Amino acid sequence: MGNISYQDKDFLIQNKHRSCRDIGREVGVSHKTISRWFRIYGILYRKVDWSVGKSYRESGWKHTEEAKRRMSEGSRKTAPRGEKHWYWKGGISPLRNRLEDTFAYKQWRKEVFERDNYTCQDCGKRGGNLEAHHIKPFLTILKEIDKSVKNKFQYALQYNILWDVSNGITYCIKCHSKNDSHRRLSSEI
Repeated sequence: MGNISYQDKDFLIQNKHRSCRDIGREVGVSHKTISRWFRIYGILYRKVDWSVGKSYRESGWKHTEEAKRRMSEGSRKTAPRGEKHWYWKGGISPLRNRLEDTFAYKQWRKEVFERDNYTCQDCGKRGGNLEAHHIKPFLTILKEIDKSVKNKFQYALQYNILWDVSNGITYCIKCHSKNDSHRRLSSEI
C-alpha cells in the first residue's frame, strides 16, 4: 500500500512544490491519490505534469512581447553571424527571407492579423492558415532601397513603409495566391 505520510498535511505542505507524480512515486501511490489529498486539505499545489505529452505551444505558456524581442535579439548576438558562421555560403540568402525572420516582421504580421480580426479580407474565412500581404508589394519596397547602402538588411529594418500596418492585408493562402501577382518574383531578391 505504501507510506501513509502522504495523508499528513504537514508532509503535503512541505512537498507542494513537487509534482504529484514525483510524490506518488516516493510514497508508493498514484499521483491522483496525492492530488486528492492536496484538494482535501485545500493546499494549492503544482499540477500533475502539466506539460507531459504537449508541445510548448499547447502547454499554455506565453512569453511576453518584451521576452520575445529579447530572445530574438539574443540569438543574433550569441550565434556566429555572416562570414564567421560555419554555414556561410557567400551571402546568398535573399534579403526578403532574412527580413521575414526578424522580430519586426513578426510583429507587423501579428498587428495586421489583429486589425483584420484574423479574417481573410477576400473570402471572409476566419482563422486557419492566414498570410499577411503587403499592399504595396514587398519586392517593390525592397527595390526602392538605395543600391549604394552597404548594409541593406539594417537599412530595411529602419525603413518604415515595410512595417506600416496600413500597408498590410490579411489573406488565406488560396486568396493570397490568387491576388498576389508579385509572389513569383519574390525569389529574385
